[in-house]
Amino acid sequence: MVKMERRKVKQLKQLPVLLILIMMLSCCRASGFFTYNDNYSEENYEYNEEVEVEEEANFLPVFLSPPTVYRVGRGNTARLECRVEKLGPMVLSWRRLINNSSEYIATGNIVMVRDKRVSMLTSTTSSTLLITLMTAKDTGEYVCEVSSTPPVHIKHWLKMKAPPKV
Repeated sequence: MVKMERRKVKQLKQLPVLLILIMMLSCCRASGFFTYNDNYSEENYEYNEEVEVEEEANFLPVFLSPPTVYRVGRGNTARLECRVEKLGPMVLSWRRLINNSSEYIATGNIVMVRDKRVSMLTSTTSSTLLITLMTAKDTGEYVCEVSSTPPVHIKHWLKMKAPPKV
């Protein structure tokens, strides 16, 4: 009896989400285009396709920073830099490659890992991944990626400086 009541409460909590989805889907045609209200008139809308093509051409990102091997001493701060020209409305993300998989570290200025040593410095044309108190587990391959279609990226390698031998 208690389980059944919990299930009903859970279903009722999901009801607003379902109603919103149904409302969203009902406003769209099967082709994927939105329907317009009665006040819409195509005659009043001006198309300017040339401007759109020029805008797209202005946002072809170009990396200004080359792929780099960073050598950082234990306990120091690693600063992996990614500078891009013509970033436009796109966003820079950082991933770490581990074996055959990757883990997103940050997108824009949002850090997505729970490591307090990791932070970001961002501007309109660059993103710098900061890792404080460097340890051996931080070494590896890092990717700076532009949110273009298809995504473009550069790779950086983070290595630990070997202590001097006497």
